[in-house]
Amino acid sequence: MLRTLLTACAAILVVAAIVGGTSEAFQASLSGLSLWWNFVFPAVLPFLVLAELMLAFGLVDGLGVLLAPLMRQLRLPGSAGWALVQGWTSGYPAGSSAAARLVRSQRLTPAQGQRLLALVHSPNPLFVIVVLGAGFLHQPLFGLLLLPLLWAGSLLAAWTMSRLAPLSAAETKTTSADGASASAAAAEPSGLTGAGSRDASGSDREGAPAAEGPPAPVAMRPAATRASLAARALQAVEEGRARDGRSFGKALGDGVNGAVQQLMAAGGLIILASVLLRLLQPLLPAAIAGPGLTAAAEAHLGAAALASWHAPEPASLLQAAALAAALGWGGLCALLQAGGAASDSGLRLLPLAGSRLL
Repeated sequence: MLRTLLTACAAILVVAAIVGGTSEAFQASLSGLSLWWNFVFPAVLPFLVLAELMLAFGLVDGLGVLLAPLMRQLRLPGSAGWALVQGWTSGYPAGSSAAARLVRSQRLTPAQGQRLLALVHSPNPLFVIVVLGAGFLHQPLFGLLLLPLLWAGSLLAAWTMSRLAPLSAAETKTTSADGASASAAAAEPSGLTGAGSRDASGSDREGAPAAEGPPAPVAMRPAATRASLAARALQAVEEGRARDGRSFGKALGDGVNGAVQQLMAAGGLIILASVLLRLLQPLLPAAIAGPGLTAAAEAHLGAAALASWHAPEPASLLQAAALAAALGWGGLCALLQAGGAASDSGLRLLPLAGSRLL
C-alpha cells in the first residue's frame, strides 16, 4: 500500500513539474528525440534485424554451443551461452529476457540466473562502435577497442561472483547435466526462437507455442558427445533452423517489426530520462548535475554528454575511463528494463545493480 502511494505521488509530482516547466521539458524532449533519431535509430536498427535473422537461421544456437566451455568455467550450464549471445548482440533487454526464460524453463537455478543476468546485461555493440565511436567521438577505432573491454569486464565480474557464491547441489546438477534435464519444461508461449514470430519483448506474435530458449544442449546426446565442438555447433544450427521454420522474407519482416518496436521503447526512455534530468538540474548542486548524473540515469544520454565533456588532463584517458564506466554500469533506465523483463522469473534487480557496479 505504501509503495503504491509513493509511486502515485511521484507520478503526480513529475506531471506537475512538466506542466510547471513546459518550455524546459519541451526543449529536453527535443534533445532526447534528436539523439535517438539521428544516432541511435539508424545505427542500431540494422543490427537488430540481423539478430533476428541469426535467430531464424539457427546461428545463435550454434554460437551457444561454442560458448558452452566458457559457461562451465563460470559455473553455468552450456545452455547459458545462448543467452550470452542474445545479450551481447542485441543489447540490454534481450539478454535479460533470455536469462529469465532459462530460469523459467528450469534449465538454470535462480542463483545461476542471477549471475547470468549480470553477465548478459551489455550495451548493443553497434551503439558502442557506430554511435559512440564514429558518431559522438568521430573515432570508430575507439568503439572497436572499448567493446571487448566491456565484455571482458562483464566476464571478470561474473567469474568473481561465481567463485564467491556457494555452489548448491541443484547448481551442480544443472551444470553437470548441461541443462538437458529440464527439456520437458521448455515449451511455453514465449521465446526468441520457434515456428512463430516474436516481438521485441520475446512474446509470440502469432500465438503458437514454441520451445523456450534453445533446445536441450546437443552435448548430452550420445552421438554428439563423441563429435567435435564444431560438429555439434553445426548440428545445433541445423536444428535451430528447422525448429524456427520461417522463410527469409518472413524472418526479415519480423526482424524489422521487432526492431522498430524495441527502438521505439528505447526512444521513449531516452526522451523521458532527458526531460526528468533537465527538470532535476535546478534542484541539484552543480557538482552533481553534470555528465556523471546523466550517465548514471541513461546510457545513451550519458555517452553523448561524456563524449562532449571537457575533462581535465589527461583528458583523453579520463574521458575514455568515464565512458567505459558509464557503459559498464548501463544506466538506471537499462536496469529497470532488465528488471521488468525478468520480473516474473524471480530474478532480482538489486543484485544485478550490484554486479554491474562491480
